[in-house]
Formats: sequence, structure tokens, C-alpha cells
Amino acid sequence: MFERFTDDARQAVVAAREEARRLEQATIAPEHLVLGVLGVTGDPVVRTLADAGIDLPTARRAVERADGVDAAALESIGIDFAEVRRKVEAEFGSGALSGAGRRGGSRTGIIRFDRDAKKALAQSLRAALALEHRIIAPGHLLLGVVRAGEGALPVMFAEQGVTPAGLADTVTRTMTAPS
Repeated sequence: MFERFTDDARQAVVAAREEARRLEQATIAPEHLVLGVLGVTGDPVVRTLADAGIDLPTARRAVERADGVDAAALESIGIDFAEVRRKVEAEFGSGALSGAGRRGGSRTGIIRFDRDAKKALAQSLRAALALEHRIIAPGHLLLGVVRAGEGALPVMFAEQGVTPAGLADTVTRTMTAPS
């Protein structure tokens, strides 16, 4: 599958590993793939997302805020994590909940893809095939994350009012628009 990756998509995967390392994560998760994609300069999908207010610094802050918290799981039992975070930070200061994530790493220093990221990579190939594209570009990686439905994606973009379905529509329109 990796032989189909464009140079930009490869760059995004390498950047995802670096984002996981920067956040001291044991594995590369789907949200790191998103951060990696957003770090690709010049890609039309990345420019479109930046125009919508979704850029690398904004996404990094969202990932750092959600670090280690499964907001969707909390939401499913009636807990509004955004409200909990707001109250905790009002009481204890900004970033009070940071540092609760999946820390660690392998003894070799190699950071591997977690199950959800592997699923997202497989879905990126399916997204490319569905669009009848022979290559996998950064936009396909984003579509793969959305299709996999895992990770912190909903939390990452909720503040910008972007849903996973809306993100997929925007990415698909950008990738299929005439050049």
C-alpha cells in the first residue's frame, strides 16, 4: 500500500510519527495522522482546511486538550467533557487536565501505529479506490481517518463546528475539483 503514497502522503506519515513523539505517546494514533497531514504545506486539501480555520496549530491544541480523554465515551454516558474541562481549568488553571494521555514507548524507541491508525491507513486506500485515484495523497489519509471513525477527530474540530461528515465532504470536493 505504501508504494501508492505520494511524497506528501509519506511526509504526512513521517510527521505523524514526530507528532506522537512530541506528545510522548506510545503509539501513532489517527489524530497524529491528521496532524501530519495538516503539516504538509502546499497541499490543496490542507489549504482548503486552513481557509476553514482548521490548521496545524489549532489541531495541535485540540489534541493536547483531549490527550488521553475519550470524549465520545464520556458523552455516551452523559458527561460533557468540554464542560468538565472548562470547570477544571477555571479552578486549577489552563492545561490542568493535560498529561493524562497514553505515555511511554517501546524500549527500542520505535513508535508504531496503533490499531485505529492502521485501520485509518487501510481506509485511506479504500477512499482512493472509491475516487478512482491510483495514488494515496494527504486528503486520502484524512478520508481514511474519517472512515475509520476512531481517534480524537470529532474533538479536534468540534470548536470549529466541523463534523467528520462535513470534513469528508470538504476533502472529497477539494480532491475531485478540476485543477
